Amino acid sequence: MNYIKSIIKKMPIIGRILKEISLYMQKCIDLEGELGTLRISLNECSTNLLFHINLCKKLLEVYEIKPVLSIESSSDSSRKKMGAFNCTPEDYKSLCEKNKNELSIFSLKRYCLLCQRADEMFVDYQHALEDSFGNKIPNLREKISCQHCHMNNRQRLIAYLAAGLINKYQFKDVYLTEYITPIYSWIKKKFPNSAIEGSEYLSGDLNSGNIVNGVMHQDIMATSFGDDSFDLIISNDIFEHVPDPLMAFKECLRILRTGGYLIATIPFNKDLEKSIQRAKLFEGQIVNILPAQFHNNPVSEDGALVFYDYGWDLIDLMKSAGFSNVKIDVYSDDIFGHFGEPISIFIASK
Repeated sequence: MNYIKSIIKKMPIIGRILKEISLYMQKCIDLEGELGTLRISLNECSTNLLFHINLCKKLLEVYEIKPVLSIESSSDSSRKKMGAFNCTPEDYKSLCEKNKNELSIFSLKRYCLLCQRADEMFVDYQHALEDSFGNKIPNLREKISCQHCHMNNRQRLIAYLAAGLINKYQFKDVYLTEYITPIYSWIKKKFPNSAIEGSEYLSGDLNSGNIVNGVMHQDIMATSFGDDSFDLIISNDIFEHVPDPLMAFKECLRILRTGGYLIATIPFNKDLEKSIQRAKLFEGQIVNILPAQFHNNPVSEDGALVFYDYGWDLIDLMKSAGFSNVKIDVYSDDIFGHFGEPISIFIASK
């Protein structure tokens, strides 16, 4: 009986001890949460620091972005190496994992060679691709967009390379097969002492050279320009929308001066030996050979019809148009926001 009484007397003390234990346990849980947050912050700081260390290393070299691969013929054995340069950075993989359900826009810090600054570049799931499991994955060729120059992965790369050609050879006359785009505006501002010409394909009912609302219409298969008009032609994802690409390449050759260059991004499937024709013109009418496929078009909400899915024979097609040298330079550089599937740049000289 006395033992029970002593226990009862001690109950308030035991209660207070249990309460204090509970409080300490809660503090431990809170501290564990704070430590977790601190670890995340430290990891982010570490990633950020590593990015800037690598950036400084590259910028301290008089850095020039270089191709990881150059391919000069459809039979070039080095083309088999293209897949080896796929680059998937850890921070990108982590953000994709976090966003796999919401499919929301996210950003990564990279250095834009055009703006000459490190800042957030944005990725979203518009026009997303699918992996082998049916999961949506960003189309990185069309993403990793700089918030300052508003250019994506491939646009920033070709603008930088085109600027390099203009500077290297002191080109004075430059033609872009686009006008209502950030790349045209950037090139125009960058080279005020060069004559920068730009156009859009507005309608099949117009003649090349017609001006509509301040925008010049040109059909790349039959432009209104004279022979030997330009030192450089810059083309971004245009030739897949052309009914007769051989005719278009011959036209580019005609309006280029000797020693001039065509530099172009062209959607290209490294797994295709021969290009696939998706549509054709017959007696002035479009005939779809395969289900119609459209790409974004800055001058039409209907988009631009794809006539060809290009394969390796595209190099031979460009050579057959008369270009003296044709090559594909392949680029992949995480620091400057050129990652994912390597970007292929077609360069042809007259």
